[in-house]
Amino acid sequence: MISNIISGQPTAAPSSGSFNDFPSLMTVNATMAIVVEKTFYERKVLAKETRVTTREAYEKSVASFASAVTKIARERMNISGLSIDVFHDIEANLARDYTILLSIASCSTTWNLFHRAKAEKLVHLAINDLDCPRLPIDESVSIPLVDPGDELPQVFYDLRISKKLKWSRAIIIYDDAFGSDIIGRVIKAFSQEVPDATINLASNSLFSIRRESSDTITKRKIKQVLATLPPRQSIDDRFLIISSHEMIPHIVEAARSLRMLHPENQWLFVVPDIPNYSYGNISFLIDYLNEGENIAFLYNDTSPSLQQNSSCRNGAVCHARELIGALGIALEKALMKEIDFYDRVTEEEYEATGLNKLVRSKNIITYMRDELYNNTKLYKDRGSTCGRCIRWVIASALTWGNEIGPANDNEPHKLEQTGVWTPDPGFEFTDHLFPHAIHGFLGKTLSIATYHNPPWQFLMTKTKDDENLPGVTSSKWSGLIFDVVEELANKLNFTFKTIVVDVSPEIIARKSDPMKASVSAAERIPDAITELIRAKHVFLAACAYTVENHSKDQTINFTQPITTQTYGLLVAKPKPLSRALLFTSPYSNEAWACLASAIIIVGPILYAVHTFSPRRADDEIENSHSVMLLGLGSPSRCVWYIYGALLQQGGMHLPKTDGARLIVGTWWLVVMIIVATYSGSLVAFLTFPRMEATVETVDDLLERRAEFTWTLPTGSFIEDFLTTSNSEGRIDYRQLLQEYEPNAGKHNTVTYDNNIEKVKEGNHAMIDWITSLKISSRNEQLNTGTCYFSLGTNVLLLEESISMALPRDSPYLNIINTQIKRMFEAGLIDKWIERWMPVKDQCSTSGAANRETDNHKVNLHDMQGIFFILFLGYIIGTVFLGWEFWKYQRKIMKERKLIRPFLE
Repeated sequence: MISNIISGQPTAAPSSGSFNDFPSLMTVNATMAIVVEKTFYERKVLAKETRVTTREAYEKSVASFASAVTKIARERMNISGLSIDVFHDIEANLARDYTILLSIASCSTTWNLFHRAKAEKLVHLAINDLDCPRLPIDESVSIPLVDPGDELPQVFYDLRISKKLKWSRAIIIYDDAFGSDIIGRVIKAFSQEVPDATINLASNSLFSIRRESSDTITKRKIKQVLATLPPRQSIDDRFLIISSHEMIPHIVEAARSLRMLHPENQWLFVVPDIPNYSYGNISFLIDYLNEGENIAFLYNDTSPSLQQNSSCRNGAVCHARELIGALGIALEKALMKEIDFYDRVTEEEYEATGLNKLVRSKNIITYMRDELYNNTKLYKDRGSTCGRCIRWVIASALTWGNEIGPANDNEPHKLEQTGVWTPDPGFEFTDHLFPHAIHGFLGKTLSIATYHNPPWQFLMTKTKDDENLPGVTSSKWSGLIFDVVEELANKLNFTFKTIVVDVSPEIIARKSDPMKASVSAAERIPDAITELIRAKHVFLAACAYTVENHSKDQTINFTQPITTQTYGLLVAKPKPLSRALLFTSPYSNEAWACLASAIIIVGPILYAVHTFSPRRADDEIENSHSVMLLGLGSPSRCVWYIYGALLQQGGMHLPKTDGARLIVGTWWLVVMIIVATYSGSLVAFLTFPRMEATVETVDDLLERRAEFTWTLPTGSFIEDFLTTSNSEGRIDYRQLLQEYEPNAGKHNTVTYDNNIEKVKEGNHAMIDWITSLKISSRNEQLNTGTCYFSLGTNVLLLEESISMALPRDSPYLNIINTQIKRMFEAGLIDKWIERWMPVKDQCSTSGAANRETDNHKVNLHDMQGIFFILFLGYIIGTVFLGWEFWKYQRKIMKERKLIRPFLE
């Protein structure tokens, strides 16, 4: 063990050490253990200094190393001190009161020492071998000894540790020109378990390419390799290409021809030979970029001249001098912080709340990193610091939204430097590896086309009642489509400006109130909007396109459907049938006829049984002086007796004979059932009025074609469907068209409201989107308080998809569809549809029927029939009264003409 002590000026200190597990820097000097692994030192340090590897040469070199460390520590430390112990045994005891560990060792030994140092809460400074994962940055500082040209595997280790490459799987394609050794080490860097890495990448495919005798053959071979890749999902579209700069255009061309370059995948091109082609100038790579692609280039930016220059210092001594220099400054800052804290509190408070060893170690690491890797150091001269001549750069492509709009407004694609790698400190990033994959369109303003068509999209104007700015108005596009567009802008990180296409004044006037404006299947998207899409002057058309109507247009494309429209049939609400004879409704005509016949037949039968019974003759003989019942004395009186029993107002006296009593008793049983059935049924008919026959389907409409006229939306999908439909084996629905039926017609956006008025008048029907018809029904109910319409749904079970439109070859279709799918999964689109489209209102069939049942009161309209019967009874009674008077007067006249003998 070799010991050195570097002491600074004495400092004021408390009379006793701190209570914690390590004395304060104010009481004792910091101590550092330097652990040297002999075999590693001889291979990576001594071999570069001299070809002699004797023990004396080794000890001399280590002594020189320790001397250099001691010298730089003395230069950087003014008020504090540092005690240094050098160990040649990697199993040295670190449990002593050390503050810092500096190790010069291989990768496995370095990680072993790190875990031991962590247990002792030491500041670990490591100079280690190549192809080694770096130690955690918040607990240590580690620097690999890198030789120029041999650094690529270490670059990938550091890329994974940086957590900027968030790939779980990748397809790796490499150029055979770089040799199998370096590629094998790169693959190991990807597949090896790396401590503190969020993702351990497992490559699922590995392919090699080579430059053939001609460019044509090379392109064909590369395309064959890409075409044979296994089927992939979005998570698998991650490509790592290690190739020379000459192979890049061939790979990009082949991938683009196979549609493998799009916003959902990511391509990282590793180009080691850029210094041999165009050092520092990579503008030629911009020519390989296209709209909407996620491409990044990791290229070697090491100057060939600096690699051969002695000023490219990358040895262990140089790195150690930088580390110890930064350590000295960090110890000074830590000491000053402790002194400042000690001066602000009492000694007892300091002992109770003093800094412990772990906190002190983390503070020292933070101060060292601030000194080593501040923002300005990255841009210093490459040869001024250790290892800075070895440099790799990440250039990320910025391509999204650059070619949207007219050609004179297009922006050129860019390559932005988002990261730099040097052996010390590794990667320093200014942005993500693929900025578009994280930040979408990077806040770019994109043009979208639209027009006034509520409730899909419309301009909403608000007036602010502000004392400072009275009467100030603000306008904003709103509606279902713009709810979707705003969510897309939020998720894909862009703003939008609208290109508004004018529509006819008649349509504007009809849709002056956006909250009450109805849509129609007859609505046509202005041609000017479709032309903007075809010309790629806008990002998308924020309009409600009916996909079925535009499916034949191959110049535009459509997003995933936002909603689906079905067709309905709107007719006037059925009216209740006349209730004049409501009291007869419980029984059918046949039942009433049978009841009347029973009364007429049972009366004479009762009379016959009562009259011809022997018991009646015996009673008359035995009781010759008793008053006999006169109610059964004739057939007509028996009929009235039966009728009175039916109405429960007469027939209270039983006949004397058993046979007649059985007939009357049986009749009372019949009467009981008839009355109970009639009463219950009459309540039901009073509660649920009988309505006219409803037209709910097109079959009902065609059956009553003589009574109705109807219209279809002109130019709609249903019109095309009916025109091309085949009527074999089913109803010929082409009769709904005016070419086949004189009562049929068409309506458009302007004549839509006129046809709604015709429906209110009765005997007219409209076929259109259910949403449109519901809005019209709701508007009438809100304006008048009356439900005029009845709506039949699912006409012919036709559906129309409503989508937004994009240019045919837009690369952003899939990512927009992905976002729309997520909106559905989150329930956002259903929420917006409920906001803008009526789902259920007060005129719905079930709601109206329930309210009628709950609130119905029997009125004069319900009871008019029974008053008619009463009036008819009065008239008939009066007629019979007159007839009886006439008969009585005739009898008197006859008696006056008779000559009666006078008898005394």
